[in-house]
Amino acid sequence: MSSSDDSSSQEKMNLSTPSTILNPYIYWILIFGSLLTIILGLFSITGVVIDTIRTNQLIYIDGFLVGLLLVAGGFILLLGVIIMKNWSPPPFPDMQSDSL
Repeated sequence: MSSSDDSSSQEKMNLSTPSTILNPYIYWILIFGSLLTIILGLFSITGVVIDTIRTNQLIYIDGFLVGLLLVAGGFILLLGVIIMKNWSPPPFPDMQSDSL
């Protein structure tokens, strides 16, 4: 009987403590990676724009599209990291109040 009480109290303790989704260092690594992705996309777009201005014709449209995808992916990753960092699990209902 006492072992089941210990396990239920252990579960209650785990549910009541606030938990983060990932390790805090992982957030910084993901933020750095998303910012690096955005910077690489901006470099790609800038290179295509400079080359287009210099040659007066748009040759490297695929580089421009890759740059747009990199920037968009970096912003989506950054938004996901911010949401994960600020998200907290919904509070669990108290099981003792429901018992008859």
